[in-house]
Amino acid sequence: MSTRGPQPMRIDIPLRYLFADASDRTLGEYQLKHLSLYSNFKKEARLAIEKAIDEAVAAAFAVYIREHRRELIELCKAEGREKEAIDV
Repeated sequence: MSTRGPQPMRIDIPLRYLFADASDRTLGEYQLKHLSLYSNFKKEARLAIEKAIDEAVAAAFAVYIREHRRELIELCKAEGREKEAIDV
């Protein structure tokens, strides 16, 4: 079983049409369409990355709590916040 990395995405570009048949206006419309698509994908990617970072932070916080639970409970008790230590 081979383990290859991701395959490059195939992009179908109508070269003959763009070089020979399309007017300058049509080429401009083609350009704007693809710039708009690019912008939308970039925005979606940014949102996905932000969500992934949020999840990583939440997971790291859970690790911290798991590793320091007793200490945190003792600190709450020492400050007279026993109810908070129990409710958490």
